[in-house]
Amino acid sequence: GYTLSPKLNYFTKKLNSRILSAYNIIKTYELNSDFKVYSLEKKFDFEINGYKFTGKIDKILKFENYYIVIDYKTNEGKVDWLNIDKGLEIQLPIYAYLIRKEDPNAKIAGCYLQSVLDKSLLEYSKKDIDQLFYSNRRYKGYTLQDKEVIDHIDHNSEDESLRSINTKVYKDGKEFSSDFLKKSFIEKDFNKIIKMAEDLILDAIRKIENKEFNVSPISLGDSLVGCKYCGYKDICYKKIDNVKEVIKNKDFSFLLGGEEDGRD
Repeated sequence: GYTLSPKLNYFTKKLNSRILSAYNIIKTYELNSDFKVYSLEKKFDFEINGYKFTGKIDKILKFENYYIVIDYKTNEGKVDWLNIDKGLEIQLPIYAYLIRKEDPNAKIAGCYLQSVLDKSLLEYSKKDIDQLFYSNRRYKGYTLQDKEVIDHIDHNSEDESLRSINTKVYKDGKEFSSDFLKKSFIEKDFNKIIKMAEDLILDAIRKIENKEFNVSPISLGDSLVGCKYCGYKDICYKKIDNVKEVIKNKDFSFLLGGEEDGRD
């Protein structure tokens, strides 16, 4: 019942075309996988130490007792867990924790962001647009370092043009590529990361109970990451002395150690 202006009509049709393209690619990824949709916009509601903890996950895929967590993004999205021990980038680890809390036998096969829209086409000069649209939908995140599970995630994992995992998985069809090793974990390490997410939640509860509401944003290198998504920046009374400077982790060596260690 609405009449759109020629300009708005043009951009509406363009957006609709992009969304349809994203949908078709996402469904293609699902068709080439043994992991099927377990839940969409799954809401979790748990009591943790007497407090209500809720969350909602965009998509969960499942195969046997393996789960994949997917969070949709309208931007490119980037997943970097190198500093989760400092409480940074813990959205996906918390989702994995919620799944494990609901299903104690759950094994995490992957935690990913998935982009559903693209940047301006002007940035793709001299590149195949269809292939770029396809590759931009790829799962960006961390995968279980298990060849059998990877084959169930993606039947095309060895095909550079058709794979759904963002990182090149194999370097010669047999061995994992160096880039994939940086973006994958063995099961014990995924378990440690889930435990780390739980500890951060419990620590937040402790601070709330003790009325610890100190303004102490984290500074990671040259970036004041603690303020990135804060909605109260305009009225914040932080001072330079409040900033907590931390050193970036260069690798995942902070996961090493302890009886449960399994990283080679």
